[in-house]
Amino acid sequence: MNYIRTTEAKTLEKSDIKRLKKLAAELNLPKFSHKEREKRYRKHLTEKYG
Repeated sequence: MNYIRTTEAKTLEKSDIKRLKKLAAELNLPKFSHKEREKRYRKHLTEKYG
């Protein structure tokens, strides 16, 4: 891929958005950050076990 550095902001087109969504799906990253998962897990445990 050729990356061109410009100071101008490029608007996202539909094809760009589709490509970004496809790349994000391929990366298969978690929906929440590690900190958020930890927070939810602790909340679940305190509700379940007190």
